[in-house]
Amino acid sequence: MAGATGEVDGRPTADTSSIDAPVRVWDLTTHQQIGALTGHTKSVLAVATAVVDGRPIADTRSHDKTVRVWDLDKVHADAHASAGRDPAHSMTLRSAAVAAVNGRQLLLTGGNNQRVKVCDPLTGRSAEGDLGGPYPGTIRAITTLLGDGQPIAVTGSGRELRIRNLTTGEPLHEETVKQSYLALATHTVKGKPVILAAVDTWLRIIDPETGRARRLPHPATPPSPPATSTANPSPSPPPATTRSTPGTSPPRSHSPLP
Repeated sequence: MAGATGEVDGRPTADTSSIDAPVRVWDLTTHQQIGALTGHTKSVLAVATAVVDGRPIADTRSHDKTVRVWDLDKVHADAHASAGRDPAHSMTLRSAAVAAVNGRQLLLTGGNNQRVKVCDPLTGRSAEGDLGGPYPGTIRAITTLLGDGQPIAVTGSGRELRIRNLTTGEPLHEETVKQSYLALATHTVKGKPVILAAVDTWLRIIDPETGRARRLPHPATPPSPPATSTANPSPSPPPATTRSTPGTSPPRSHSPLP
């Protein structure tokens, strides 16, 4: 699945995709579906939204190796899109995000070709070239944020995370973990931006300025079993035997004290 948030008619919306369905547009206030973006012939793997020249748009990338740009102002009717093939990403696209760089909206996409392409979200034409690369594996996650007023891109490729300044191209932080990055998001905590990274069965909260991270256990992670000692356990003593005298009751057994 893929998804992105935006606005239509001044209302917050979410655009979501799944394996066997079109991209659905939801009103986050009423929790109702208000439209669908239909046209791809295979599953949609990446969705990004932006406002270009005052128009809300959605950019979708599919397993059919096409790029479609949708006018979200028309989402209440039958949404139409311009479509075309992306020769720079002939491999399957996996991720997309939008950032404002020098007052211009730019689209970042990544996939199996191990490169991040920076392009115009309307035309798909390359705007700034690749954002570094090649990366060590499929780029499954991209997100963007503002740090000290500067646009920053965060990419997850295999077990590697990279943070770069989009204005200068300067690398700010890189790290490698033992498991693969699956999803990335950004949020603001106490007025500071943070990166939320999903890594297989656990989550990381990363400071984009310092690269410092802390790990949160995933709710689905089962608790670890208690440790047991295996060092030469003492054999249990044989059970005690008692005799009873005819005509008398056998002695009562007592549970051991805790």
